[in-house]
Amino acid sequence: MIGWALAAYFVFALETVQTALTGADLYHWFIAGFGDAERLSHPHLLPIDTAIMTAIISVIVQGYFCYRIWVVNNRLGSSWLCWIIAVVCIVFFLQIFLQFSELEHRFR
Repeated sequence: MIGWALAAYFVFALETVQTALTGADLYHWFIAGFGDAERLSHPHLLPIDTAIMTAIISVIVQGYFCYRIWVVNNRLGSSWLCWIIAVVCIVFFLQIFLQFSELEHRFR
């Protein structure tokens, strides 16, 4: 159980970093680039804080959800729902990273 408590603290730390990165993006676009409409087309830190951080946080949270379903279903003798959720979670995680690499090449 201590592993999931550490995961919760890690998710909290990631969410805090993601909030700071979003604030840095807002400063870059709307304060430092005030009046410069061209600056809005440059993502600055956006690919990091939306794609990567969201993928990592969602895998941790959905992994915990899958674990809880497995614990409940283990008593019932069926774990097929847990496997479906785990596969969907991993596919989503890989899709985010593939989209991030495509987005990164587009803005270079």
